[in-house]
Amino acid sequence: MWLKLFFLLLYFMVLFTLARIFEAVVWYETGMFATQLVDPVTLSYKKLKTILECRGLGYSGLAEKKDVSELVERSGKGQGWGCLHRNHLHISTQ
Repeated sequence: MWLKLFFLLLYFMVLFTLARIFEAVVWYETGMFATQLVDPVTLSYKKLKTILECRGLGYSGLAEKKDVSELVERSGKGQGWGCLHRNHLHISTQ
């Protein structure tokens, strides 16, 4: 009984440690913790346009938020938030 409990506890400790290692890798690559990364779907239309402007992309033919959000996602592959700052976008982390 105690041996099973020990292995269960060991299992959770390994999972916790791996999660911290993966979070450190994300921080090293992006400069942000994974909990600070922003989902483009949750941003307002105005903030999405700001991201596109910062990346040097045009959005004049895109009238819907869905289209602008998709362009932000496609243009962000392999690229961080660049010149964007949390204060500029007023992103709250909880």
